[in-house]
Amino acid sequence: MGGCSALNCKNRSEAGFRTFRFPTEAERKKKWLINCRRDKWIPSSNSRLCEVSTYIYH
Repeated sequence: MGGCSALNCKNRSEAGFRTFRFPTEAERKKKWLINCRRDKWIPSSNSRLCEVSTYIYH
């Protein structure tokens, strides 16, 4: 279980928020990173975005 990787987001799966793994497809992953304002960050296999951030940034 974990929290959202978007900047300033405190949502966690333990609080009932759904979380999503970053895409493995390079172009799609790049778009996600740019949209969540973390384009210079490299997500790990455990990194997630919550349902709220996914909606806001896409």
